[in-house]
Amino acid sequence: MAILCLSTVLPNFNQWIKNLHAIDPTLDLRTKDNPGDLSEITSVLAWKANDEDFKQLPNLKFVQSTGMGIDHILECKSIPEGTIIARIVDHDMKEQMAEYALYGALKACRNMQYYNRDQVNKEWHMRSRILPKDLTVGVLGLGELGSYVANTLKEYGFNVIGWKNTPPQEKDASIYHGQDQLPEFLSQCNILVCLLPLTPETQHILNRDTFAMLPKGAYLINPARGGHVKEADLLEAIQSGHISGALLDVFDTEPLPKDHPFWDEAAIEITPHVAAMTNPITASEQVAENFRLVREGKLPNNLVDLNRGY
Repeated sequence: MAILCLSTVLPNFNQWIKNLHAIDPTLDLRTKDNPGDLSEITSVLAWKANDEDFKQLPNLKFVQSTGMGIDHILECKSIPEGTIIARIVDHDMKEQMAEYALYGALKACRNMQYYNRDQVNKEWHMRSRILPKDLTVGVLGLGELGSYVANTLKEYGFNVIGWKNTPPQEKDASIYHGQDQLPEFLSQCNILVCLLPLTPETQHILNRDTFAMLPKGAYLINPARGGHVKEADLLEAIQSGHISGALLDVFDTEPLPKDHPFWDEAAIEITPHVAAMTNPITASEQVAENFRLVREGKLPNNLVDLNRGY
């Protein structure tokens, strides 16, 4: 089984290759600059690969994402029909995402978005402290990441509720589901954390209408995907005062263009898609295991349901 490493943003796969070979020296790992016979490639290790690269792989059977998201793979329309796709579910990434969400929630709890604006305007305004227990944090998306983040915020003392597209397996008053319950969920969120997968159903789910459902002064944290937010609507909601601010890690266009208005909005904090970066050291074991399973004709772990898009 020959495996091709493909990415438009990773400078190389040296760390991945080193770790994977340490686990399984028999893996036939190839890079784009030395791919060998492309007809031998049956698997790909990918992060934001170029769709054109897949057109040259007639015998592709399996794509392993190097991240938890797989929308970057689904965008590649040249991947042969029937190709199975797996994603990474890594504890280190959960920890990173929980840290990021907690940082944003504490920032909102301590009114930092207002102080950031005051600093730009050279104004001195003291504001009352808000306790975490008096703020409701809503987590959009309760998958592997969302559930872990929700529990972390709850342990810190925030009042946490969650929303998912499908009904929960067990009845839980703090979990809302489906489009019918989305308005009730949003109406309670002083802080909103988006951790949804990006699918046609969740594209621009955060827009003028849904922002209006949030309480005045709500704060947005989005470390999921830029496509979840209609950026012009968010800017409008912040400048009107309805949304107090936002911590954003992902954007429609990355890197964020230098002329984008988000750069000039003091209530928006920007990070460059670093909320939860894949750690090859902690994730290589499961990737090597997936390649072993596929080589043996079995299904990989963390298999993506292509009907759902995650």
